[in-house]
Amino acid sequence: MKRTVECLASLIADSGVPDEFVYIPEGKHKIFPKSNPDGVWVNLPADRGEIIAAAFNKDLEQRQKQNVKPWIDFEHANKGPSAGEPTKFRYEKGKGLMCAATWSSAGRAAIEGRDFRYFSGRFDLEGDMPCGLPERGPLGGLVNEPAFREIPAITASEADEIIDPTNPMTILASCGLLSETEAALPTAEALARTRVSAMQSESEDRKKKIDELEASLATLKKERDSALAECSAAKQAKIKTIVEAAVAAGKIAPRDEDTKKELTELIEANEALGLKTIERLPVLAGADVTKTIVNKAGDKTLEAADRSNLEGIDLLEAALAADAKG
Repeated sequence: MKRTVECLASLIADSGVPDEFVYIPEGKHKIFPKSNPDGVWVNLPADRGEIIAAAFNKDLEQRQKQNVKPWIDFEHANKGPSAGEPTKFRYEKGKGLMCAATWSSAGRAAIEGRDFRYFSGRFDLEGDMPCGLPERGPLGGLVNEPAFREIPAITASEADEIIDPTNPMTILASCGLLSETEAALPTAEALARTRVSAMQSESEDRKKKIDELEASLATLKKERDSALAECSAAKQAKIKTIVEAAVAAGKIAPRDEDTKKELTELIEANEALGLKTIERLPVLAGADVTKTIVNKAGDKTLEAADRSNLEGIDLLEAALAADAKG
């Protein structure tokens, strides 16, 4: 919500008529305008100086297009002779919002004769921040009782900044809870927005890192599964080679699938035991190597070669049982 206040700082040097003067001093100051005798805070932070100057120039240009041009009066009388006309605003670091003006003969005479030593500006505030010029009426006046009482008559830049001890920003800064950048922010709301924005940025960065880590983890899992599959395939190929070698050595009949299977399972569980078992298997008789062993229940009619093969199977089963126990 906007409100118009009449206030400001020193204008007149000890001699001469200035072409430019401080319209609003930089920093935060408490003033006591007639409209609010309890005091009003006016804040012109350095990081907002250029923006505020642009807003004032925009409003000044609008006023200059009207039939009643912007003007400076005497003692905020809002009537009588004009003391001069504001022509342009600019921000100067370390001083504040500067105003260039052309003086009327009455204004120039009043300044040269030291009838008035101060300028009291008139502008709009939004919160404690200057936001522009009023739509009508003078933009300030030559006075002898400025709203900024603490500011000396020489230049506004020599004034000590008044600190509001109830301002949350002041409290946080005094406790060392603000960074240098944060301490320059004008209000607690600006600080909150800055920190929320920083947290959102950190959250986005964290999510991005999590997504990258999850993608890397998925890649590693895929590579692990592929490596495990390759290891398993290599192990199966090795076992198959061992079993085929036992067949080629005549210790297992080529068509004895049961013995092959049991020997494969033994080697998978305990390769060393499987190899020892193969070493202990007897070599089958030449003609009987091609036979298929069908009955392992102890058929009394089996030939000696068949029995020797059965003895090898019994030995294999014993090895499997021993391995299972422990």
